[in-house]
Amino acid sequence: MPQRTTSPARSTPPGSRRNACWSASESTKFLTTDDRAMVALSNGLRNVPTTESSAKSPDLKPDPKFETFVKIFSNPHTTTTPVTAAGSACQELFNGFVDKWQAGRVDDLQAGLDDIDKQIDAQLANVEGGQDVP
Repeated sequence: MPQRTTSPARSTPPGSRRNACWSASESTKFLTTDDRAMVALSNGLRNVPTTESSAKSPDLKPDPKFETFVKIFSNPHTTTTPVTAAGSACQELFNGFVDKWQAGRVDDLQAGLDDIDKQIDAQLANVEGGQDVP
């Protein structure tokens, strides 16, 4: 990995608590924002890189076991649940529905999906101050 040449940690006395905090902060920032660092971690740990740009790096040596996951991660149509003010409430509502479906306690899948869709919309509206959750 490339070595950093400047660091706020160098302006504090060695062994000081502030020095350790800056070092941890700088390390975290470096390991989560620098493509070369992420590629080196991915190559060393044999895992999926964590950003689109690091996944496209020519220096990446993908593990054949993870090749499918790298392709999925790199696909522009791959999405994730968006972050909302409701936090994980929407996922919890949907997971509860899935549990009921898998247990055979949902007679009409489409009606159940429509209902959970309305509940999620209501949950989102509620956290935005729009209405009560059913």
